[in-house]
Amino acid sequence: DEELPPVLPPTGIDIGQWEAFYFEFGELLSNVCCVQPCVNEAKEDDSALLWSTDRGVTELQQRRERRAQRATDALAVAEAGYEVLDSKVDENLGTD
Repeated sequence: DEELPPVLPPTGIDIGQWEAFYFEFGELLSNVCCVQPCVNEAKEDDSALLWSTDRGVTELQQRRERRAQRATDALAVAEAGYEVLDSKVDENLGTD
C-alpha cells in the first residue's frame, strides 16, 4: 500500500479531467473481484468489460439486448398511446 507522489497531467490536459480519469479507472480496477452480472440497468458496471474472461463480449451483448428491449417497450407504449388518442379523436368526431 505504498502511496505514490502526485503527478501533474501532461500539457494540454485539464487537471480536473486528469483526476476524474484516474478516479474512474481506479474504481474499475478495484472491482476486479466483484465482477457479476448487472442487475441494475441504471448503473451498469464497466469493470465487467475489463475483467470478464471473454473481454466484455457477453456484457456488451447483454447491454445491447437490454437497450433493444427498452426501445421495443417504449415503441409499444407510444403506439398504444397513439391508438388511445386516435380512438378519442374518433369519439369526438363521431366517426367510430
